[in-house]
Amino acid sequence: MSDASISATPLRTTFQIKLNGKTVSIATVGQAYQFLTNLSSIEWTEFRSLHADAISWLERAADNAMLTVPATNAVRTLFVRPIHVGALWRHGSASSACFDRPCDASVARLS
Repeated sequence: MSDASISATPLRTTFQIKLNGKTVSIATVGQAYQFLTNLSSIEWTEFRSLHADAISWLERAADNAMLTVPATNAVRTLFVRPIHVGALWRHGSASSACFDRPCDASVARLS
């Protein structure tokens, strides 16, 4: 199994998230994996299942680029949940606009 945290496999979209006042772009499997695993577990408590699914898909996509579509969708599902964005706000980790449906754009802007 490849190390997902260093995978340069591109996702199907680029996520831009404002974190601690800085915009973070997430465009690869490795960047998404690092972002999802580096935040403390408290941020993901409410979304344990979605978080686990996203991590699992990213790990698989690191080994098989054909799986970047489901990996991107899993990350998108985790990022676009308005409640989740609120949870990140409450813990002071990120600020972002809320989306109530998956985005169709080539760049998912959450800032």
